Amino acid sequence: MGDRAGVQLRDDRVVEAERLYRLGKAKLLLENSIDASAWNLSSSESYRLRMLQAMAHFDVGDIVRSLALLDELTRLPEQSVDDRLQTAFALFLRASDFDAPAELLPLLSLLRQVAAQAGNATSLASLHLAVARLEGLRGRCVDAHRHLELARRLACAEVTEAFRCSLDLIEGSLESISGNFRRARSLTYACLRRADAIGFAKYRLGALTNLAVIALYTGNSNRAKRHIQRVIPMTDELTYVRLGASDTLAQIDLANDDIESCQSALEHCVSIARSDTVPARSWYDLAHQLTRCAYYERLEDWERIVAIADDVDPELARRQYKALRTSLLCAKARALGRLGERT
Repeated sequence: MGDRAGVQLRDDRVVEAERLYRLGKAKLLLENSIDASAWNLSSSESYRLRMLQAMAHFDVGDIVRSLALLDELTRLPEQSVDDRLQTAFALFLRASDFDAPAELLPLLSLLRQVAAQAGNATSLASLHLAVARLEGLRGRCVDAHRHLELARRLACAEVTEAFRCSLDLIEGSLESISGNFRRARSLTYACLRRADAIGFAKYRLGALTNLAVIALYTGNSNRAKRHIQRVIPMTDELTYVRLGASDTLAQIDLANDDIESCQSALEHCVSIARSDTVPARSWYDLAHQLTRCAYYERLEDWERIVAIADDVDPELARRQYKALRTSLLCAKARALGRLGERT
């Protein structure tokens, strides 16, 4: 009786940590589990909790620690194949925001190996979804669509609703980049409905941010602002999510000719980026530089635009972010033209 009660107590603690993670309460999760070493958890429970802690560290901006913890977990061979798959998938997705493609090869090889060992639809769908996201970041939309199509074919009944949220969110973002706003909106609303049904805050915030971007791109800046104003108050414990949302707010303010509010949002983005512990500049930080260039273009501060482009260009080249690099080089070219350096 006492042993069973002890097991149930331990289970409840880990279940509570998972609930907090889904609610976006990353800081509270870390605070509540700070003494987890004294909980006397089973091996599987300990692994599950450590993975939740690693992902929570990522969400609160301690990226270096998060990646180190996830990497450590992938090296524990005694864990189940399903646990190792989830960890390898989480590590690859997060590292792809910071590493060059060549640096990601070992992690991709690990994910392929574990997916093959699992040998089920979920594992193979996870592999294709991870590669699709990386190709999307690099601006290789055709390859990204091919992997997303394979992931959807494999996403049968055994795939979780959280996975379907990821699939809809990533494909919706890609469709938005490609200019297919009707499908992007449909996929994003599907993600939002699922996120609300399962109570997963991160997917809800991601979907609302994407809806704001879609509204902005289709000329409805007021709707865009309504969406993003729902997001930002809910990102107090999720600084990594908050950076992308604040950048979107700056774009909306610029579209509305609210230069003062745009400047405030840009300053907030800088503050968030500085507060995070990162191994390299994140995708969101690099993409934010394009927003900054648009702001300084409105102010006709051409020298500042050239300086921004020169500062990030080596990292964009290293990471092979071709679409983003092209946009920044275009901003630099316009600025140089204004400065009379036409050649």
